[in-house]
Amino acid sequence: IVPTISRWIFLAFSCNGYEYDSLAGIEQRFLRDDMRVICSTPTSSSPEHDEIKLVAYIMSIIWVVGVPVLYLALLMLGREALLAGRQTALTMATWILYKEYKLAVFWWELVELLRRQVLTGAVALIPEENALQRLLLAITLILLHMTTLLYFKPYKREDDSVVATIANLLLLSVFMLALLVKIYDDVAVESSEELAAEVLGGIQ
Repeated sequence: IVPTISRWIFLAFSCNGYEYDSLAGIEQRFLRDDMRVICSTPTSSSPEHDEIKLVAYIMSIIWVVGVPVLYLALLMLGREALLAGRQTALTMATWILYKEYKLAVFWWELVELLRRQVLTGAVALIPEENALQRLLLAITLILLHMTTLLYFKPYKREDDSVVATIANLLLLSVFMLALLVKIYDDVAVESSEELAAEVLGGIQ
């Protein structure tokens, strides 16, 4: 639920641009999630969008930043008792945060939370016209997470590690496929579909 709500918060800053006056080169931007809302830009202000962004800024502090900080604080406060194998009111109350992980990497839930927040929310901050950068960021993040996952092997159960690795591989495959489609579309628009097919053939 945390990444889902974070995504809705980030969408307050996600706008799509549309050509308003081709002769003058003027573009009008609208909120991606509600096209009735005109977005603020460095050169023009939209009172409605400014109000939405103000609420989003406040919620970013409370939710996007606040929840990971709370996770970290709770885990650090119970760290000594947890590593010593002692049960306290705090370690029992926060059991859900570390129950699946080895004691040496009891903090792994925080890593998972941040990964989901970035993949489902923060990536949406990159404009649609920069979709290639969005995909490259997502792929880089997945590869980084997979590397740390294989290095730390945080899960107590081996089957959980296998499932997590397979999930990362599937997610990576989806984003790689999306990247290939994006490259094809960009080359096809700039040149021709024949050249796009040749480029993809060269990649493969």
